[in-house]
Amino acid sequence: MTDLSPSHTPLEAGLGFFCDLEKDGGFVGSEILAHQKRDGLKRRLVALKYTGRGAPPRAHYGVFTKEGEQISELTSGVLSPSLREGIALAYLPLEHAKIGSLVDVDVRGRRFEAKVVKKPFYKKG
Repeated sequence: MTDLSPSHTPLEAGLGFFCDLEKDGGFVGSEILAHQKRDGLKRRLVALKYTGRGAPPRAHYGVFTKEGEQISELTSGVLSPSLREGIALAYLPLEHAKIGSLVDVDVRGRRFEAKVVKKPFYKKG
């Protein structure tokens, strides 16, 4: 899984502004996008930032609710050299995709708390 792939739509990735759903004749995938726009998304690509120190996040590490249920996996992750924090991207169900929501990232059997943050990543102050 990667941040952008055939299994994720531009709407889920937050790139809907690139898709002209009013285009005459449509385009490959336009029906699916129109359906998602009409009925709503089930998941969204979100930015995650560790709330404390932790092992570097990497693609395919599991994302869990605070209750321990696996809800997704990271599409990418890194220990940011400029922020000096673990940051990652993941497609989360909408109920967990709100800014400020807390989840746990499983890194080789250890859980590290992460918060859904606004994109792009930046350091305050």
